[in-house]
Amino acid sequence: KLVAITHHGWPFPTAKNICINGRYMPKYGRCLCDPGYMPYEAGNGDPACQPPKRPSDRIPSREVQLESFEPVWSLAGPGEVDVGGSGCPHAFPAVNFARKKHGYFWWHAVHLNYLMRNAENYPKLEVWAKNRGLDHRNGEDTCIAVHVRHGDACLDKYSLHRTCHKWEEYSEKIDILEQKYGRVRSIFIATDDDQVIEHAVKANIKGHRLVYQNISRSKYKPKGWGDTIDVRSDLSKPEVVTEFVRDVVALSMCGMFIGTFSSSIGWMAVELQAARLGHYAPFIALDMPYAHAKNVGRFATFRDEIRPSVKEEDT
Repeated sequence: KLVAITHHGWPFPTAKNICINGRYMPKYGRCLCDPGYMPYEAGNGDPACQPPKRPSDRIPSREVQLESFEPVWSLAGPGEVDVGGSGCPHAFPAVNFARKKHGYFWWHAVHLNYLMRNAENYPKLEVWAKNRGLDHRNGEDTCIAVHVRHGDACLDKYSLHRTCHKWEEYSEKIDILEQKYGRVRSIFIATDDDQVIEHAVKANIKGHRLVYQNISRSKYKPKGWGDTIDVRSDLSKPEVVTEFVRDVVALSMCGMFIGTFSSSIGWMAVELQAARLGHYAPFIALDMPYAHAKNVGRFATFRDEIRPSVKEEDT
């Protein structure tokens, strides 16, 4: 796994204490350790550069420290990032005034849009969507993007925030959006379940143009709980990634969204829609708010000063 320079508790890392026994290299966003020291995941006030701890430890070269990503450690530079996935709840308290001014949604949407639109194969994926009548921005090819996540979401008995919904529930939300914002020409459906497409086609009594990828989705069906994309090497293929990104791009071409925010595709879609349109796009989530603490809300919106180490009692 890749880990970030973080501390599990006080004191919070700073530019002065994070690179003890080394020096911070802004160009690379990492610490370059002094001779005799090697990089480790920092926590509980420990410096990122420490002497070798085990006989098998080998001090990496300068090139490896600055350029490579090792399977056990990676000194990703201190930044305004969430590292909850690694079990480290605190990150370097970077100052970002643009983010403070505009908010997390704007900040994340702008950067995500930049990364997506500058990808090498983005133009082809955008053309794919436009050729199928998905371009809400032009005012003619209006559409609602719908993401239906089944798969592991329907099998997860432990993550109660992750919910699984039938197509009929999404169809009801389409009616709500059209009643409020007017009828659209197309509905784009991104899903990992072929049955969702079948149900949508049969239930399309209003005659919407339904757009979706003509692919087999059987490969996405998990064998049981825990059989997720994170552990399935058979899904680590370029063609699978292209299917995923094509769905994301097509979702972003519409002007409204319906889905679940327990899926990262959900908040990617609303962010990319807003970035493309230049304003917030209407959306309906079937599970939780965009900024719920389980998902996007776990990212600190802004932090520019050290919080007190002792909690003040209410008076």
